[in-house]
Amino acid sequence: MKFSILQPTLKQALALAGAHRGGLWGMVAIEATESNELRISARDQDSGVNCFMPATVTRPGGILLPEKLLAELVGNLPP
Repeated sequence: MKFSILQPTLKQALALAGAHRGGLWGMVAIEATESNELRISARDQDSGVNCFMPATVTRPGGILLPEKLLAELVGNLPP
């Protein structure tokens, strides 16, 4: 998976997913699609949140990462 997106946009989406703290063990799923869209989602047994945003996707794919670690990494990137 390889994509490009502005740091503030990604940071805002992660904040929304992070607000859904009951997510699957604190994990966030990121999926970059061939249609140049990035989806960030967090779920628990009862509900979930999906954030869709435009991105430049050069290699589609997906990954499941700890929300806290990812938010910290993105927060330390330059805007």
